[in-house]
Amino acid sequence: MRTVGITGSQEKCEYVTGELGADACINYNTTENLSEALSQQCPDGIDVYFDNVGGNQLDACLTLMNKYGRIIACGAINNYNKSPAPIYNYTNVLFKSLDFQGFIVGNYRSRWGEGMEKLAEWMNAG
Repeated sequence: MRTVGITGSQEKCEYVTGELGADACINYNTTENLSEALSQQCPDGIDVYFDNVGGNQLDACLTLMNKYGRIIACGAINNYNKSPAPIYNYTNVLFKSLDFQGFIVGNYRSRWGEGMEKLAEWMNAG
């Protein structure tokens, strides 16, 4: 599996590739064409996209999704403080038979304690 991150600073890109171990990371603030940068980093397309931005990032990824790919949506920060950006490639959800599912933390309220325990373990391990 090849993992590619998308973030807004060089520092975060270094964290994503160095600390988290991603194969590559695209800085959307210094990239002129996100779709082109993604196609270079994902020459075989995208099977799974974890989206917490929406907008042009989601739209760019929709163009590269492979048939039967999966999109997990947990946020839409692109829309929080401004008008929503249009999604031009939404029909790929249909044409490529994509599984597109959203979730929010409230969906897992019953597991809050378990999550806090895991977070504490993780924080104490580092």
